Order: sequence, then C-alpha cells, then structure tokens
Amino acid sequence: MDSSTYLTFDEFLERAPLSASTLRRLIKNHRIPFVQPGGRNSKVLIPADALEQTRSSPAVETPSIVVSSPKPIRLSGRRPKWTQQTNIRRKDKDAK
Repeated sequence: MDSSTYLTFDEFLERAPLSASTLRRLIKNHRIPFVQPGGRNSKVLIPADALEQTRSSPAVETPSIVVSSPKPIRLSGRRPKWTQQTNIRRKDKDAK
C-alpha cells in the first residue's frame, strides 16, 4: 500500500485484528503511527502501512510481576468517624 494512504479509525478497525479499546490504547501510548490534521481532539488518521505492523507484532504486552508494598499506603485527609469513635472509647477505658 502507498504510504500516503490513510485510514480513519473505523476503517482501520475493520481491517485490523484489534478491538477498539486496544487501538485507542496503542494510539494513546504512541505505539502506532497516527496523524490528527485538525489538531488535538480531532479525527485520527492512521497510515495504511500500520496494518502490517499490527499483524506482525503482538499488540498487548504481557504484564510484568508487580510486587505490592508490604505496608499499606496511608491516605491524607480526615479519618472516618467509625475509626475515630473506637479511638475515643479506648481513651475513655484507659482513663478509668
């Protein structure tokens, strides 16, 4: 195909073995070439040559193992009332 040939988002989806959400993610992460002639928030045009790229390489990377932190993250802000109530009762018991 000619490199000057562009497909719209829907046309590309019809020809590519991808879902709409996968294609949006690839565009968002700049993993597939695209052009927006009207600027940001305008129609997305994808070169027809990108079809070969989607067929030859896997679209989704396998996630690496994520190790969670051993300590829970404390969020800022006020504590819920139910935790405040138990702390008040504990203080009253300690005072007696």
